Amino acid sequence: MLRQYGLDQDPRFVAFVNEQLLITAQNYLEEVNILFGATALCYTLFTNYYVPGGLQQMVQPIVDYIEARGGQVLLRQPVTRIQPQDGQYLVTTEYRKKQRQFLTPYLVSAIPINNTLALWQDERLKTRYQKRLMQSEALNSAFQLGFVMRRHRAYDSLHHQVHLSAPLPQIGSHSIFLSLSHPDDPDRCGPDEVVGSVSTHVPDPAHRQVTDKEAIAEAIFAALAQAGLVRREDITYWHASTPGSWQKWTARAWGFVGGYPQYMRIKPWHMLDARLDHRGAYICGDSTYPGQGIPGACLSGIIAYEKMVLDGLRLPTTLTDSGVHKRKSSLIKT
Repeated sequence: MLRQYGLDQDPRFVAFVNEQLLITAQNYLEEVNILFGATALCYTLFTNYYVPGGLQQMVQPIVDYIEARGGQVLLRQPVTRIQPQDGQYLVTTEYRKKQRQFLTPYLVSAIPINNTLALWQDERLKTRYQKRLMQSEALNSAFQLGFVMRRHRAYDSLHHQVHLSAPLPQIGSHSIFLSLSHPDDPDRCGPDEVVGSVSTHVPDPAHRQVTDKEAIAEAIFAALAQAGLVRREDITYWHASTPGSWQKWTARAWGFVGGYPQYMRIKPWHMLDARLDHRGAYICGDSTYPGQGIPGACLSGIIAYEKMVLDGLRLPTTLTDSGVHKRKSSLIKT
């Protein structure tokens, strides 16, 4: 399509398209089909929403829904083993050397397929999916920079993608993505402060070591200052996180983020299905169809739900009976 309009000869426009695709499709234009690519480029033009108090507030209604129906949300229960047993699944967790076990007829995994298979004690299932696993060379992790600064200006937008004149040291990123706290959000910071978060891709995280976080952070601050978004002297606090941090926080293989990237060789019908073992185990998340980011993860969850209903599970069709919707919406359009 770029060739059709002569835009493939404009290096700046090609770079712009590539970096836009990277934050949605997780890959560059040579590997993104036109249908998904067009959707990915339009996605960033839609109205965004801001959650006061941070994204944890987005999770709380789901917790409320589960607990209102007699369920429990068990935190700090990392799963160490999944064993098929007499038509059910024996799930073992361990935290601080204390083990717990749960026996269930149905199981839904929302972690990546790489991590799911590592827990599964079924060699046939592992063999079935082994060739479809993406390794570090095909994935991206992230370098994240969080900071607090004195408010020195008003912002027309809370989200900015900054294209760099030179790649970042050590990680080679060509763009950074900045998110800012809303001025009407008193839970994140004081009225004279702004909380900022910068993220950028780190390709092949298993083989790309970050040895000097400060050098990358200062290069990012310099780029933000050049774009007129941040003044270095206003920064009162900052911290930086590498792919190793992402792996520790999320337990995802190599700390990869954003999901399985788009590749031209992978057609939609080649992507992972929600039915994991075609019995009682299902999978959703950004390593299954339709793929990347929050929209892809949410759609994959909806698909998994619909497959479970088709398979005969009696599941609720609405959330309105849970009392969750009595909470006033606090989303802010941005």
